Amino acid sequence: MSGFISRRDKVRIIVYFSILLSFFALTIMRLVFLQIIEHDHYMTMAEKQRMRKIKLNPKRGTIFDTNNRELALSIDVDSLFAHPHQIEDVKETARILGPILHMSQKQIIGELSSDRPFVWLARHISPQERSQIESADLTGLGFLKESKRYYPKRFLSGHVLGFAGVDNQGLEGLELKYDQILKGSEGWYICNLDARKRTILVNLIKSPTSGANLVLTIDEVVQYFAEKELSRACLEEKARGGMVVIMDPKTGAILAMANYPSFNPNNFESSSSRDWRNRCIVDSFEPGSTIKTLVLASALEERLISPHTVFDCRGGKISYAQHSFHDWKPFGKLTAQEVLAHSSNVGAISIGERLGQERLYEYYRKFGLGSTTKADFPGEAVGLLRSPASWSSLTLPSLSIGYEVSVSALQMVNAYACLANNGILMVPRLVKEIRNDRAEVLKYFSPQIATQVVSSGTAAVVKELLRNTVQWGTGEKADLAGYDVCGKTGTVRKFDKTQGRYSSQKIIASFIGFAPYSKPEIVIGVFLDEPKKSEWGSSSAAPVFRRIAEQVLRYLQVKQSYTYAYDLDRLEPGTIAGLLDPGSRSAHVVSTSSVSDKNSFF
Repeated sequence: MSGFISRRDKVRIIVYFSILLSFFALTIMRLVFLQIIEHDHYMTMAEKQRMRKIKLNPKRGTIFDTNNRELALSIDVDSLFAHPHQIEDVKETARILGPILHMSQKQIIGELSSDRPFVWLARHISPQERSQIESADLTGLGFLKESKRYYPKRFLSGHVLGFAGVDNQGLEGLELKYDQILKGSEGWYICNLDARKRTILVNLIKSPTSGANLVLTIDEVVQYFAEKELSRACLEEKARGGMVVIMDPKTGAILAMANYPSFNPNNFESSSSRDWRNRCIVDSFEPGSTIKTLVLASALEERLISPHTVFDCRGGKISYAQHSFHDWKPFGKLTAQEVLAHSSNVGAISIGERLGQERLYEYYRKFGLGSTTKADFPGEAVGLLRSPASWSSLTLPSLSIGYEVSVSALQMVNAYACLANNGILMVPRLVKEIRNDRAEVLKYFSPQIATQVVSSGTAAVVKELLRNTVQWGTGEKADLAGYDVCGKTGTVRKFDKTQGRYSSQKIIASFIGFAPYSKPEIVIGVFLDEPKKSEWGSSSAAPVFRRIAEQVLRYLQVKQSYTYAYDLDRLEPGTIAGLLDPGSRSAHVVSTSSVSDKNSFF
C-alpha cells in the first residue's frame, strides 16, 4: 500500500502546485510589465543614470552698421565645469577657486556637493582665470568653449542694440527683437558615466549652427556724432536726460538714435533697467510747440489758410472755459508764417479752431500720432491721442499747442520727415538686411511708404515756412553756415503728478529740423529732458541740432546750399571774429543752388 496517496496529500499537492504556478504567473506578468509595457520608461531612467546631455550654445550672428562695421559680435570663451564625484577635497578646491572666480567658498562648496554628475561653476571666464585654475592642478574640473556676446564699441548704440544674456538669449533691443534670427540652433555633448557616476567618455553629438547676421541702417559715425553732442548738451545744461533721432526722410532709414544717460551692454548688469530703455521709441511725452507745424500743414492742406492769412493774437492771451492760454510775449496781428516763426500759442490755437475737432484729430492720426510707427523695435510706445468724443472744452486749444497728446521722439521726427519727403510718410526702419556667414543677403527690407499725408505742394510751402522760422524766427540758433535749414523749436512744461499740475520748472526742450532745404538729406530731432541752464528749446536744443547737422552733412558729403564771400581787408576785427562763429549768417551770400525768396509764395 506504499504507492497509495491519500486524499489529503493530493489536496496539499494541488494547493502547493497552484501556489507555485501562481508565483510563476505573477513573475512572468511582472516581467512582461517591466520589459514590454514599461520598457521605454525604464530605458529612459537607465540612460539618465549613465548619460548626461550638455547643451552647447551656438555662435550668435553679428550685427553690422550700414557700412559693415561690427557693432555686436560673438567670441569664443572658456566656461568652467565640474564633476562633483571626482572632486577629492571639496573644501580645498573651494578655497582655491574662490578668489580666482570671485565667488564665496560657501557657494562653490554647495555646487561641488551636488549629486549631479555635471555642474557649471563659472561661465565665460577670462584667459587669466583659466590659466590660474590650470596651474592649481585640481581634479574633477574641465573647460568647455562657449560663445559670448561682445560689443566692441562699448556704449555706442547700446540702447538700439540691447544685449544678450549668458545663455545666448536676446534680452533687450534689437538683440531681443531678432533673437530667433541671431541665435542659431543649439548643439550638445553626451557624457557617459560609470556606476559611480564618473565620466568615462564624452561625445560631440551635434555641433551648434551659427545665427544669421543683421545689417542696420544705423551709421556708426553719425551715431557717434549724435551721442557725443547729446552727452555734451546734457552735461552743460545739467539735464536729466536727452534723445536724438536722425533719419533719412526719403527712405525712413534711421541713421542714429541716441539716448542719455547711456550704458555699456558689455556690463549691462552694472546699470539700472531704467538706463537700458531706448526712450526714443518706448517713452512718450507731450511735444509742445513742435506740433504747431503739423497744425499749420493740416490747415494749408485743407485750404483753410494761406501763409499770409492774418490772425489777431490779442496781445498774447486767449481764454477758453475760464482758462487762459498765453504767448511767451505779447503779439498783435501775425500772419500764419509769423505765427509759426514766433511760435505764437494764440495764433496756433486760432488755426486749430479753423480746422475743428474732427479734422485736427484725423490729420494728427495721418501724421502717425496715436499709433505705432511700425518700426522694427520691441516695446514701441503708441502715445496718447483721444478721439473727439472724449474731448473737453480745453482739448482743441491744448492739442493745437502740443498738450493733451503724447508722442514718442520717433513719431515726431517721422512726422517732420514726412514734410521733408513731399508729404509722404515712410515706415521707419532700423534693419536694412539679413545676411548669412557668406555675406549672402537672405532678406532685404526695402523702404516702405505708410501714406501720403499732405500734397507735395503743401509740403513745399511748409518747408519754406520752416526755413524762415530758422532764418528769422525762434530757430535762429539752429542756423548753419552753408546750408538752408528748416525746423521748429518746442518747449513744453512737464506734468508734475505729485502736485497735480504742470510744473513751472521742469520742461522738455526740443528742436526738430532738416537740411538742406532744397533736397533734405537728414531729419534730426533733439529732445532735452529738464535742462536747468536754458528754459527754451530755442536756446538749449537748437544749438545741439546745429552742431550735429554740421558734422553729419560734412560726413555725408552733402553739397552746400551757398558759400560765403568776404573782403577781409575791409572788415573790422570784431566782424571777422563774428564770422568765425559757425552760427553766423551776417555775410554776403553767393548762392550755389536755387533758393527761393521767403515771400515767393505770398
